[in-house]
Amino acid sequence: AARRDIFRGYAARFDLASITMKAIACLLTVYSVYLLYCESCKDEYYAFARALIAALSDATFAQRGSVSAAALVLAASVWLLTVLWMRRRPEVLLVDFKTYRHASVGGDPRNTAGEPVAYDRFLAESRAARHLDGGECFTAKSLQFQEKILRTSSISERSLFPPSIFREEVGQDAVLAERDSLCMRGAREEAECMMFNAVEQLLEATHVAPHEVSILVVNCSLFCPTPSLSAMLVNRFGFRSDVQTFNLGGMGCSASLIALDLARKLLRSPDQRNALALVVSTENITQNWYRGNDRTMLLSNCLFRCGAAALLLSNRRADRRRARFRLLHLVRTHLGKKDDCYRSVFQEEDEEGVRGVRLSKQIMQIAGDALKGNITTLGPLVLPLSEQLFFLLNALARKALGKRLPLPPPVRGAVAAATAALLRLSPVGYAVGLRPPTSAIP
Repeated sequence: AARRDIFRGYAARFDLASITMKAIACLLTVYSVYLLYCESCKDEYYAFARALIAALSDATFAQRGSVSAAALVLAASVWLLTVLWMRRRPEVLLVDFKTYRHASVGGDPRNTAGEPVAYDRFLAESRAARHLDGGECFTAKSLQFQEKILRTSSISERSLFPPSIFREEVGQDAVLAERDSLCMRGAREEAECMMFNAVEQLLEATHVAPHEVSILVVNCSLFCPTPSLSAMLVNRFGFRSDVQTFNLGGMGCSASLIALDLARKLLRSPDQRNALALVVSTENITQNWYRGNDRTMLLSNCLFRCGAAALLLSNRRADRRRARFRLLHLVRTHLGKKDDCYRSVFQEEDEEGVRGVRLSKQIMQIAGDALKGNITTLGPLVLPLSEQLFFLLNALARKALGKRLPLPPPVRGAVAAATAALLRLSPVGYAVGLRPPTSAIP
């Protein structure tokens, strides 16, 4: 193993192909100087220089019928195409993916971890929940609120809770639940049950050995232990010693896309040629099952479940035939500079010191704004030119009607009135996608 690591270090430092190309270039340069050196050939050198200058002049002023100019332009074209070919970015392919599905709902027979969240069982566990001092965790109003959210959420009763929350019997741990089940050990068990099965089944389905993986990215918002979740996977599957591992935490519901974006950028790096990247996305609720009575924090109990997904990405040409998808575009919109967006999903303690995740009432509006920004950015990348033109006309018309164009105030009013008049014409209104305003533009 030590000898293999030494050779791997030398291979990372010295690129044999690059060294060979540089050596050939140096030898050709020396050989060309040797061929050019001649005391009695000065007239030929001057003739060559004059021919080269004439070729540049003919190419610059588009002189037709000049063979030398055509040869010069052809050489420049070959050089430019070579540079473009060398600068091209490799394709990022999704070879395959696996999600953790319980055996009871058609998943792999090995997927037996987790308990279905039947509504009656959920409410029974909530009624039996106790703090360390023996006091009830939830009041009657909190129980009624949770039942209302559960029965109107449309979340399947086959979704899963980890065994640390749903024990073999209702209220099995009673006052010791926070110490024996909802602890670091229980959270590790939840992560292992979900991630290990998904990764193992993905590697089996793709016939990929762990030592073939060059990049490992794991994301989990609420559980960031030491050693990390990525280290947990390295230890379990025996990834090679130079695998690049990344552990993303606290990134919320968009963490999977952020992990994909990181893996994509790494696979497009010149340092990662013919590489495989494993992306594992999971969430952990063991230590964040809220046991208080704040309604904005009780929502997470009713809406969040456990699970995991594993994705294998590749930039190898050999994987093009078996790949499921090709990653074309990925955009991000970060609204964290706004306080209401920053606190829309916030992990903290309530007034009684009970830790949980608070969901803001404006979370749907904030998510809609982020989605709108993403679609606006993604539109020019995927929409045909005709749709992009309609979008541009629509945006200009909206700004004109709202008097937001960068024009002097009198001109903006005239433009708004002219736009409203044009929108009353059926062809213009159809092309722009706007109806004329009902009230006159002042």
